[in-house]
Amino acid sequence: MNDSSLLLPTPAAEHVNSPGLESILASGAFPGRSTLFVAEVAQALRITKQHVINLIDEGFLSAIDVANCSNSKSGATTRRALRIPVGSYDNYIRSRAGI
Repeated sequence: MNDSSLLLPTPAAEHVNSPGLESILASGAFPGRSTLFVAEVAQALRITKQHVINLIDEGFLSAIDVANCSNSKSGATTRRALRIPVGSYDNYIRSRAGI
């Protein structure tokens, strides 16, 4: 048995030409955009907004908080206003597809 018989196709090879994958990448689903709203990502992935926030908090998706998250007078936190960069969204999709 030679070493080449042990090589298996990578998951990426199976998905590179997948027509479904292109439609959910940012270039297909959100053309011309640089950031995405949590609700848009949730809808595209068919998950809840809270699940998207959990993915951000767990480090699977990166996000930019465009709100001022602390009140300088009282130190109290306010509601976050998160935007997901399209690159982060695409990286997450590719990682889930094994690419």
